[in-house]
Amino acid sequence: MKNNNIICPVDFVTVNEYKIRVIAFLVFILSIAFLITGYWIIAVFMCIDFFLRAFVNGKLSILSYTANYILTKKALGNKPVDRAPKKFAAQMGFVLTLLISITGYTHYNYIAFIGAITLIIFSSLESLIGFCAGCYIYHFYQKISS
Repeated sequence: MKNNNIICPVDFVTVNEYKIRVIAFLVFILSIAFLITGYWIIAVFMCIDFFLRAFVNGKLSILSYTANYILTKKALGNKPVDRAPKKFAAQMGFVLTLLISITGYTHYNYIAFIGAITLIIFSSLESLIGFCAGCYIYHFYQKISS
């Protein structure tokens, strides 16, 4: 059941929800790889990729490119959804992976672990059931900032 009282960012530009969900699945896999190996460079890669998708140009993102490739092979089609909540979620992903990268590199493993688990939860929700936590975080942010 959708809560209509949630405030989501909107920019009236659409993106393919299937592509977003494939990217989220790739983030999920990379986050698990980070947890298993402890290689902080995986988090750095995700941080750069989130940065490109959130602030520069999503077409430069390796995960975006990979998702496009997977979509063409699986012929999933296009399901338009507003870009703004997904972009906000990518900005939050950037902040989270920056935290994971720094704490992983400096051996604050507990904080890196908590960050990776958070990323796993959010990316699995998006990829498996299409639940974008970005709207809820944005709604909470709007309430505390006003």
